[in-house]
Amino acid sequence: MALTYLAPALTMVLEVARRNGVEPTPLLRDLAIDPARIEDPDYRLRIEQVIALQAALEAKLPENAPLELHGVWNPNALGVLGHGWLTSPSLRSAFERLARFSRIVTEGVGVAVVEGTVMETPAVSLELGFHEPERAPRLRMSGTQALLLAMCQALAGRDFHPLEVTLAHTTPEESGPWFALFQCPVRFGAPRCRFSIAAEVADAPLAPVPAQLAQLHDQLMLDYLAGMESSDLAEKVKAVIVELLPSGQVTDAKVAHELFMTPRTLQRRLKERGTTFKSLLTEVRHELATHYLRDGRYSLSEISYLLGFSELSAFSRAFKRWAGVAPSAYRAG
Repeated sequence: MALTYLAPALTMVLEVARRNGVEPTPLLRDLAIDPARIEDPDYRLRIEQVIALQAALEAKLPENAPLELHGVWNPNALGVLGHGWLTSPSLRSAFERLARFSRIVTEGVGVAVVEGTVMETPAVSLELGFHEPERAPRLRMSGTQALLLAMCQALAGRDFHPLEVTLAHTTPEESGPWFALFQCPVRFGAPRCRFSIAAEVADAPLAPVPAQLAQLHDQLMLDYLAGMESSDLAEKVKAVIVELLPSGQVTDAKVAHELFMTPRTLQRRLKERGTTFKSLLTEVRHELATHYLRDGRYSLSEISYLLGFSELSAFSRAFKRWAGVAPSAYRAG
């Protein structure tokens, strides 16, 4: 089932890339991510797009660049979750909020609160499970831990540091920057990624926030998740369509199978949301067609194949219905 990611959360990674002399806009366009909508809180991306972008950036950035995410943390980038985090009365409650509402930002990282002992100290940990963990491991794992440090310091003060940080990726060639940032034991090549703090630190009261404000943010996050449940089906159908298009065999039955439901159930649920499979297929083809035509790297025949048309003439007729002009005229400007 297709997983999604809140586009504005990418702004922090893109800022780190630019600070290191890497302009990410061409990469965004290559992955059919609209640069003009990156800050749109209603714009959600497929996890596959985001991981591909992160992998491309990791290959271009210095080894310790992911740690720079600590310096660009911005609650606005995480939408209602970022501001909900800031209303937490303790770090424990902040951890619990993150575990409960992390899907607002990404469905590609599972977040759980774990109680236990770390270095003989009662501890509370955030455990992170990454979708496709072998791809862009430093940017995703170390970058997320650096953001967690910034988020905790936003609540507990700049002097806060974790009890221990564990990372599932390999030891970097120069690990000094990791120890300098986290100022605690950091274990690389661990079975799982964890951000651990002492239990007494987790339960220490933070600066008081009006209870009504915290409740308001919790309701906003619940409303957002409810909206995701409503809109996610269409986005997941579109994501599966994208994957199946080059085969030329895109049917509601095949898409329903990929989403673990019957064709009738898929049709009913789409109807409840005011759309149809046919309209979503047309929407995806139109969006991709304009992207490929602007890109300029593909011939019209190649675009026709990528969009699942049996022949170029069928694509040309369809595109003229969508855009009012032939594909060649659209490309010419």
